[in-house]
Amino acid sequence: SQGRNAMAGAVIVNTREHELVGGVHPQFSARLAGGNADSLQGAGALGMTLAPDELALRIVSDQRMDDGDIYNATRGQKDWAGRRSSGTRIRAKWQPGGDGGAYSALLSAADLDLDQGSRYVLMSQEQARVSLSDAPQDYDNRSRLASLEQRLRLGEDWSLRAISAWIESGTRSRFDLDYGAEDQGRTLQQEDARGFSQELRLQYAGETLQGSVGAYYFNGRDGDRSAANIDLNAFLEITGLCGVQLACSLPLGRVQIDSSNPSRVRD
Repeated sequence: SQGRNAMAGAVIVNTREHELVGGVHPQFSARLAGGNADSLQGAGALGMTLAPDELALRIVSDQRMDDGDIYNATRGQKDWAGRRSSGTRIRAKWQPGGDGGAYSALLSAADLDLDQGSRYVLMSQEQARVSLSDAPQDYDNRSRLASLEQRLRLGEDWSLRAISAWIESGTRSRFDLDYGAEDQGRTLQQEDARGFSQELRLQYAGETLQGSVGAYYFNGRDGDRSAANIDLNAFLEITGLCGVQLACSLPLGRVQIDSSNPSRVRD
């Protein structure tokens, strides 16, 4: 009953929405914090009723950054494992008939951005927390989400619920193949996804019996593109394929690998 890929269960996060009240009473809250590794966080939330008992809006913004606890000695970079994140969420609730109205709508939208440096170091450096990678190694994701939930009360026991949802996400990941100071290889992976879902439920809630019947639709596209630049001598040595040491001592050059794996899902 939670849509695609939820056979084993689902984790549902409902962020706070501004309550409808009889007057225009704006509420604002904010937080500012700092700490080790040049960490800084600023967050603020604004909620207000735009039309008494009918329309309310809530906006939340959260910005965080820190340099992490890993120093890259090869690149001279102190924020190698740094983290930068920003998130903005908007929720608008409309109930044209007030508390006694039969119809209500909740519109939600979010813009999320996360840039995270690598927290991996070689085992020989795990106490010092020093990275030796010569190539960039990080993770960057940008996601946009939107949903519209509509409810219609059909009587004392019956109600109709419709949820429309849309998501767009792009993720870039970069890796140093040998985690060392020599340029032996690097990879770049780009993952893009977008999808739309529509859910419709007819629900019954009586004193001794409750249940629902409905329909669910999903249409999405995914794309996974990878590019790698690998030193062949280093690759043969890492994989243990140097049967003849003389062959691995010769300059074999580099190889460029490109691949993609697009897919489309309808459910």
